[in-house]
Amino acid sequence: SKGAKLHILHGEVVPSGTADTFVRTDISEWWKEWKATNPKAFSAINGQFFDTSNSDTAPLAFSIKSEGAVYLGYGDTTEYPGKKKMMALYPDHAVIEDYDDDPRMLEHLPAKNILIGLSPHASKALERPLPRTFIGIAKSGQIVIFSSSMASQNSADRMLRMFGADPDQTMMLDGGTSSH
Repeated sequence: SKGAKLHILHGEVVPSGTADTFVRTDISEWWKEWKATNPKAFSAINGQFFDTSNSDTAPLAFSIKSEGAVYLGYGDTTEYPGKKKMMALYPDHAVIEDYDDDPRMLEHLPAKNILIGLSPHASKALERPLPRTFIGIAKSGQIVIFSSSMASQNSADRMLRMFGADPDQTMMLDGGTSSH
C-alpha cells in the first residue's frame, strides 16, 4: 500500500554444470552500490537457500526465475521433495503456490520473477530457535515479510500470520546466517 517493491536480485553467474553458481559479494559493498542507484531502498533479505562451502561462489539450492531467465538449483529434486513453495511475482500481484520440484515448469509460467522456498511445515529444526525469514501474502494482496534473529519455525509462521498473511500463502526462506 506504500508503493514498496520486491526485487529478485542475484550476482554474476558462473557456469558450473548442473546448478547455477553466483559470485559472492560482501553485503555492505553490495548494499552501498544498490542504495546508490535505488535511493528509496530500505531493506535486503536473502531469500534463497545456497551452498556455503566456497567463500567465492554460492551455488543455488533451488531454482529461481529472474527477469524471465531461469537459474537452476542443485537440490530441486533431491532436497525436501514435495515440501517446496514458489512465490510468483506479477506486475500487479504475487501468489505463493506449491512447487513440483521441476525447474522446467518455471520457463512456461507467465511470471517473470519466481522465488522458490520451503513450506512453513518442512522440517528445518521446527522448534529450535534460529534466525528465520518467512514471507507471505495477505488476503489484501500485500506481501508480508517476517525476519527474526531468533525464532522457531512454528513461531515464525504464527507471527507472519498475525501480521495478516493468509495461512495458505506463506513460505520459509533461508534462515540461519542468511537471516542475520
